[in-house]
Amino acid sequence: MKFFWLVCFLFLPLMGEVFVLDNQTGLFIPKSVDFVNKLSTQIKHKTGFSLYVDIVDSLDLPTKDGRIAYEKSILFKITPPYSVIFFFAKSKKVDIVLSDDAKNIFDTERMFFDYMAPLLPDPKKESEFTPNRISAAILNVYSIIADKISDSYNVDFDQNFPKDKSREVVYYIIWAMLIVLIGLFAWVYFFPNKKKQR
Repeated sequence: MKFFWLVCFLFLPLMGEVFVLDNQTGLFIPKSVDFVNKLSTQIKHKTGFSLYVDIVDSLDLPTKDGRIAYEKSILFKITPPYSVIFFFAKSKKVDIVLSDDAKNIFDTERMFFDYMAPLLPDPKKESEFTPNRISAAILNVYSIIADKISDSYNVDFDQNFPKDKSREVVYYIIWAMLIVLIGLFAWVYFFPNKKKQR
């Protein structure tokens, strides 16, 4: 039975215009799935670029080697140029992969650390890994990547969120708050309040 489901999610999603892979438990909510499928279909039609989201929730891949092997099995079936956002649900790991012929479009590490990581819950807090929380984080970075593809190919995607600076502003606000918190912690730690001596 496990082999049957493995074959299904490895082969069937790539047969049609389906750009959300696996997602057996529905961790990526239906509205987000619909959004990705519509926008990625438009991206593929206008540019030939394939943008996938793979919610790996049917397999337990705790090791890095296991995750890399899985990624290779998926990427082997996708024609470049492409990018795939892998979310490994059980190990709580993320990997954004970009084909070699598209490395100039965006930086995968910046996409993760700037537009996804700040929205993800603490891996130790299992209760916070809700479908809505995970979907929001994935959808945010997915939409930014779509904008980068739009800029690179000089085309517009009307299925995407309006291209404005709001998401950039949110990014800077999040990091500004983080810097302030670190600053306050450092101040309290290195300069503790001392009672005034009489």
